[in-house]
Amino acid sequence: MKFGICIGFDRLDQIEIAARSGADYIETGFAAMTQASDAAFDAFCEALTRSGVRCEAANGFLPGTLRVTGSGVDAGALRAFMEKGMRRASRAGIRTVVFGSGAARSLDGDTSFRWGFEQLASFLREIAGPAAAEYGISIAVEPLCPAESNIINTVKEGAMLAAASGYANVGGLGDLYHMAIVKDSFDNLRALKGCLLHAHISNPALDSQRPRRFPADVSEWDYRGFIEAAEAAGCPRCSVEAGCDDFAVEAPRAIALLKSL
Repeated sequence: MKFGICIGFDRLDQIEIAARSGADYIETGFAAMTQASDAAFDAFCEALTRSGVRCEAANGFLPGTLRVTGSGVDAGALRAFMEKGMRRASRAGIRTVVFGSGAARSLDGDTSFRWGFEQLASFLREIAGPAAAEYGISIAVEPLCPAESNIINTVKEGAMLAAASGYANVGGLGDLYHMAIVKDSFDNLRALKGCLLHAHISNPALDSQRPRRFPADVSEWDYRGFIEAAEAAGCPRCSVEAGCDDFAVEAPRAIALLKSL
């Protein structure tokens, strides 16, 4: 399994640090990359080239204003966004895009679960899946905790949505933070063998005032259990997605910890 680290699209200074930290790749923001100017995108690609580290994944799939559920879905705008984003993602070397986007996918009060689920499946089947497949990119459906999305909250639900898309390049994702909140088991993650495309890890730190931090020590959480379950399911990559106080100090420590498992 490869271990990477999430970096904001505009944090070019952190790309070189990630490379020196031993990260196998970085993960950045898909929507931010898509909406950036040509000059900003060129600068991002140039920073990758200078550092020697690859950008193999992206999260932050859709801006909250670009809805995929409810009555305000604009299929034309979604297609245009996907085409531009996937084209840029291909140029940046991205292999997997994470579909979390709680604000874009959460159901409003007038949308039933059944209709919302079908809208999500339709988006993946008719718009996102084909656009990604054209560039050889996969989409990993991210289950989010209820505070971030009121639909698709467990790894099995994410896998079911991926299967409903009908596209082989659409699969599931496990995020330790969200799994910890909903008490999703590692066995459920392990059961997704063959369809787990990506993973996110952090120190959930659910009892603290500052949850979701960079992993620092094996005593914090059962990181080994999570990684072993993801590997058993065939997951190729796992990114640190969390907050930190000092990226230059905490990034290499987190990557070293994960590689020691």
